[in-house]
Order: sequence, then C-alpha cells, then structure tokens
Amino acid sequence: MKLLLAIIAGLVALAGFGNFFASLNGQSPIPIGISHPLAMVAMAYLLFQHIFPATIYRVGPQARTLATRTLEATGTPLAQTTCGGSIGMLEFRGPLLRVTIYPGGILLKPLFLPAAAVLNHEITAIHPQKMWFGEVVEITHRAQSLASPIRLACGADDPIRAILLARGQPDSVSA
Repeated sequence: MKLLLAIIAGLVALAGFGNFFASLNGQSPIPIGISHPLAMVAMAYLLFQHIFPATIYRVGPQARTLATRTLEATGTPLAQTTCGGSIGMLEFRGPLLRVTIYPGGILLKPLFLPAAAVLNHEITAIHPQKMWFGEVVEITHRAQSLASPIRLACGADDPIRAILLARGQPDSVSA
C-alpha cells in the first residue's frame, strides 16, 4: 500500500509540475490554484515518508521500535530539549529535533519523523566540535538504527549539553 501511495504521489507531483510549466506558455489544462497545492502535498508526503527516512534511518520500523522500547525501559528521562542539529547528512534547523536523555542512552525525534534510539553501549564518542557559527555536541556511534554522526546544536546553558559532555566517553556512563 505504501508503494502504491508513493507512486500516486510521484505522479501527482509530476503532473502538477508539468501543469506549472504548461502555464508558463499560457496553456494550463488545470488551474494552477488546484494543481500546485496538490503537487506540494504529494512532494511533502514523498519527503517525509520516503526520502528523509531513507537518509537517516538504517533499519526498519520494527527494529527502531525495539531499540526505543529498550531505551525507555532503562528508567525515567534525565533531561529533554528541542534543538537544531543533524543526523548523518540531514540537517534540522531551529528547534526541529527533540532530544531526550535516558539513563541507557539518547532518544532522537525529528519533527514529522519517527523516533530512534542510540543506546549507551553503541556510542563511541561524545565531544564538542566547532562549527561555522558556534559549537555543537558531536555523537559518533555504531547504532544500526541511525546514521552517524549526530550533531546537536544545543544552547550553552542547556542541561542536555552538560549531561552529554559530562558523559564524554560511553565508558564513563553509569546507567
């Protein structure tokens, strides 16, 4: 069913863009006020259901759910925030990434995408890294569920940043 919806969304997007280019010549078969919003909705569906997940997630929803449940079973959250950052090559500007620290690892929930967990034993390093206009906390890991590295652009006074930097290496984590 998901494949059928993706094909339909692709066809609607192509038809909408074709109609837009036809309207540039003044011979639009469908009014732009109808075709363009439909094409935009179809492209949003393709981006958030297929393209973005394929960029950052490395396993299917069942494995991500299992890792998330394993993480949530480690105890109550220590801290939570929303911030910008990146997972692999996908950037999240502004507060589009919800980060929750549990005793057993980190839960990341991008806006409009499913959550994914990185457990403590999968983390290989946590350290600050200078970027163009500030500093981020970089987390490298070997988790199967998410692309690496994870970069979090949390504020200097954010408790998440302090907790992550205090953990440093996963060997210093006491769960």
